[in-house]
Amino acid sequence: MSDILCLIPARSGSKGLKNKNIKLFNGIPLILYPYNIAKQSRFITDIAITSDSKKYLNFFKKKNIFKILRPKKISQSKSKIYDVIIHALTKLKKHYEYIVLLEPTSPLTSVKEIDKAIQILTSKKNNINSVVSVVFNHKFLSVFKIDLNKDLRIKNNFKIKDLNRQNFKKKEYYFSGNFYAAKIEYLKKVKSFIDKGTYCFPIKDSIHTDIDDIKDFISAECILKKKLYRFKKN
Repeated sequence: MSDILCLIPARSGSKGLKNKNIKLFNGIPLILYPYNIAKQSRFITDIAITSDSKKYLNFFKKKNIFKILRPKKISQSKSKIYDVIIHALTKLKKHYEYIVLLEPTSPLTSVKEIDKAIQILTSKKNNINSVVSVVFNHKFLSVFKIDLNKDLRIKNNFKIKDLNRQNFKKKEYYFSGNFYAAKIEYLKKVKSFIDKGTYCFPIKDSIHTDIDDIKDFISAECILKKKLYRFKKN
């Protein structure tokens, strides 16, 4: 299999929850979760962390990971993740065919799901350029719903629908944010993980988290503690 890079973006600024990326989540800094997940993968070749904060990068001092300090101009709340990726690839100076993006705000992501997604992406018979995680029937107040074909690829008439509580419908898929993966050549062409034909990988509702504020944080931590309790009990 070709070289696969796992990139972890973790900027220092956060409006919803101050310093959320280094906040202790069940006793471990949130920023370490994607690293711990990625290093268990059977397919990921290298792991890199990109941040505008030296303090954040120092959490990985003794870890086998590339540390990339990125400029403030691509570390704002409205900065495009594509620019962050290109900056990281330029700094690494190594050829990768695929990239997997994992964010600290999704600490419950399963390595089994990631490896399955990588297999789908890298299989020559599938002819797939990108894979993103989606969740079924999630109860968001504001969500992005996508229209899919039966093979779980985004339809050719690609259109993301911004939904609110009033027009939320059941039996539909929504972007979960747990992981994004793509062929780098394709990513550079469309400048996005999501486009016509993107394969949407359904994940269990129980591992979906996208921590933005203190309520999200507490909820996700409770889910993790329940899982650990059940594991110990069994």
